[in-house]
Order: sequence, then C-alpha cells, then structure tokens
Amino acid sequence: MQMKLLRTRARIRKLAICNEPTAAKLASTHGGDVETAIAAHQSEWSTAEVEFGPPSSRGSPLFVLVGGEHRNTAHDFHHTSLGHIGDAYHTLRSLGYPRENIIVVAQLQDTLEHAQARAAEDSAWAGVIDGIRERCGLLLEEGGAQHDFRDVNPRTVWDILSSHGLGDSLFLMVYSHGDQHPISGSVQDFTDPDLNEWYFHMPYASPAGQLDIYEAVHTTPWSPYHLYSQQLRACIQTRLRSCPWSPIICLLNFCRSGGFLHTLEHGSETLQTRKWPVMLMSSSQSSRDALVGGPVSYTHLTLPTKRIV
Repeated sequence: MQMKLLRTRARIRKLAICNEPTAAKLASTHGGDVETAIAAHQSEWSTAEVEFGPPSSRGSPLFVLVGGEHRNTAHDFHHTSLGHIGDAYHTLRSLGYPRENIIVVAQLQDTLEHAQARAAEDSAWAGVIDGIRERCGLLLEEGGAQHDFRDVNPRTVWDILSSHGLGDSLFLMVYSHGDQHPISGSVQDFTDPDLNEWYFHMPYASPAGQLDIYEAVHTTPWSPYHLYSQQLRACIQTRLRSCPWSPIICLLNFCRSGGFLHTLEHGSETLQTRKWPVMLMSSSQSSRDALVGGPVSYTHLTLPTKRIV
C-alpha cells in the first residue's frame, strides 16, 4: 500500500502540477486512486463551469520574447538567440505594436559588454558587436531588454507568464537550445511524458531561494537553468484561470521542442487541454534537433506545427 501511495503522489505531482505536500494529502485522502485525487484537485478548473467568450478588448496582445542560451556558451562568440530576438522585436514594432506591450528577456547588454571587453584583445569581436547592433538596433534604441544580465533565467520567465498582462492574449516566442532527460534511468520512447522531461536552456539559473517552481519536476543538478514543459503548462493554466477566453500562442524554437506539445496533450483528459484557446508551434519533434528559423518562418508556417484546441 505504501508503494502504491508513493507512486500515486509522484503521478499527481506530474499531472496536477501541485507540490509534494498537496500530492501526499490527495494520495492518502483518496486511497491512492490517481484519477479521483486529481479530479478533486482540479474541481475548480472544470471546463463545464467556464463560459468561453470573446478575447479581451483592452488593446494589443502581450508579447514575450525570450532569448535563451546554454549556461556554458552564454558568452561565446556566436549567441544562439540575440539576432532572432532583435528581428522579432523589429517586426512587431513595424507592425505597429507598442513598446509597452513587448517584454524582452535576453542577454542584450550583457553580451555587448562582454564583447566590448573581448574586442580590446581580439579584433574579431568587433564583428560580433556590429552584428548585434545591426539586428538589435531598434531594441537598443528603445531601451533594450527589460530583463537582462542575471535576470535572464527560468524564474523570470515563470513570473512574467504567470502574472503579467493577465486577461490579455499572450504571444510567447522562445529562441534557445533545448533538450530532454529521462525521469529515471534511460528510455527509448521520447514521446511519453511519464518517462521524459523536456526543457529549454537559460544562461543563468533561477535564484536559489526561488526554486519552488521545480516541485512538480524530476530535477537534475542543472535544472535551475532550465524551464520545463510542465512549468509552461502550469503558467498557461494560471493565465486561463484568470481569463479563460484569452488566446495564447507559443512559438517554441529550440531542439526537441515537440516534447512540450506532448506534455500539453498529456493533460487532455484531466485538464481538458484540448478545449483551451492555445496554439503551440514547435521547430522540431520531441527527439530531434531544430533548425533555427526566426519569426518569418513561423509566420508562414514552414516549420512543423501542431494545434491544441
């Protein structure tokens, strides 16, 4: 019986996005029955009680541009995301969206300062500086990234998605490296959310005192540098609780980003995710590497896509 409860607690944490004490209480209260326990926990999120209406009419959507990077290459010669962030920002501003509706999380000034210091010793870094200023010129002119340097971490992204612009539609663009690790041991099935954790990299770790967002994730020592698919699903759920009819579009441009789609679908029965006004677009399958494309590729749907409705 004890082993059954332990397995139930782990599964409740995974599917219901709740912390360990809550999972333990639910498991014991409902005798180890997973579905009954989760149904009780999710009763407040019953789609039968939600009346889907028109989108918010308060103005432009909230755009969140996230530029990630692997922790070991955060200050390398070639940055994986800055150019795409600059291009995306320029495109949005050219389309008339106001600056105040665009939140940027990227190592813009961080990378520039590092490149300027290196350029004193190696002239090749001057080209890096010119490239950043060319593609991120408008963003620099208009104040740069709101979240830069050590704020470019998973906790910052979590806080923005969970609390900024609630009630408005959300357009999330992520450019980074991504990967997956097995929950335990080694696995051959890279499509099963019960066996895998998918994530994208950020150059800096979540602050040591703010790691509660990893309670429902099977972690590794490097997990504070990662934002996981379960965490994105939890952020989406938080936003929809606030305003169930505000649409959310997520452009996920990193390796193995298709795993994020598997995670969202995994809650289709319990959380009714197929009824959420959410579209996820991934640049690769759950076990494949990605070809970085940029906002134009996404706009014309030239990369693999999948819709969750």
